[in-house]
Amino acid sequence: MNETVSVIYERYKIMPSLQAHQLRVTAVATAICDSMGIAVHTPSVIQACLLHDMGNILKSDFSLFPQFCEPEGVAYWEGIKREFAGRYGTEEHAATDQIAAELRLSGTAMDFLKAIGFTKAEIIRDSKVLEHKICCYADQRVGPFGVLSLRERLEEGRRRKAKSGWLPDPNYEQKCAALEEIERQIFVASRISPDQITDASIAPVIEELKNYRIG
Repeated sequence: MNETVSVIYERYKIMPSLQAHQLRVTAVATAICDSMGIAVHTPSVIQACLLHDMGNILKSDFSLFPQFCEPEGVAYWEGIKREFAGRYGTEEHAATDQIAAELRLSGTAMDFLKAIGFTKAEIIRDSKVLEHKICCYADQRVGPFGVLSLRERLEEGRRRKAKSGWLPDPNYEQKCAALEEIERQIFVASRISPDQITDASIAPVIEELKNYRIG
């Protein structure tokens, strides 16, 4: 297949805001990989992060950020959401896995993809695989509008979940603490510090990633 990720996003009708999120997460992960003093499997990290939320329209609440639906409008994206559900079912992670399989993602990249997610923080903290930590952490550095510090991102997530009426996670603080430990584990081997990862620092990487080929 060997398509650029921009073509893949267009073919799967990925919302522009979700495209931007996946590109930012991948750029954060790439910056970390490039800064490490030990070897990491950067290509698989990149592929995992570029595709990690491909099915997330299935859980999208378009009322939270209606501006993300423009210019097509809410009705258009509701239609795309129904198309996704008809093709992949209603569970976003299962849909993402199916899409990754369609794109023939390697077994290594698929393994890294499955490490991404706030709910997995405690498991990833204890993982021996550095790439798991990088992928999971990078996702937790990107908010709806750009890169945040880990603490800012966790607080933003808490506020957004409260606004949408989601039930609080009884282990929320434990997961936050696990992510802070993951950050420490990563940057002890890095030539940069967390505060050096910003929207400005990753902007050139994002432009390069738009032409990254998968498959």
